[in-house]
Formats: sequence, C-alpha cells, structure tokens
Amino acid sequence: MSKFKLFMRNYLVSIVMIPSLVGIHWGWYQLQQNDALVPENERKEMPLAKLLKRTWNSAFSSLTGSETTKPDDK
Repeated sequence: MSKFKLFMRNYLVSIVMIPSLVGIHWGWYQLQQNDALVPENERKEMPLAKLLKRTWNSAFSSLTGSETTKPDDK
C-alpha cells in the first residue's frame, strides 16, 4: 500500500472533521456579524472562544489567584 493511501486511511476523519469544524465556526461568526439577522445587542461570543477563556481562567486561577487579588487600601 502506498504511503498516501495509508495516510488517508489513518487520518481521514481528522482531514474531514477539522476543516468542517473551522468552517462551521466561521459561518456562525459571519451570521453573528450580519445586522439583518442578529442585532448588535443580541450578539454572542463564539462558543469555542468562550470555552477556551473559561478553561484558561479555571486552569490558571489557582496558580495566580493570590497574585492577582489586590489588597484593600482601607
């Protein structure tokens, strides 16, 4: 079997799914930016970006939690 056929057989799902997911998110973003479809006050952040921010904050909040809190100046 040629190397190309072996590569396609092993990674076909990734080759199809990754561009599909990127395309779906890009399409969702384009729909959100269309004023005729979604008013500005109802626009939402991309779900993937929202998930990444939440994951990043929860992963590093325990490491930087004491450094980011400001002491009270009372």
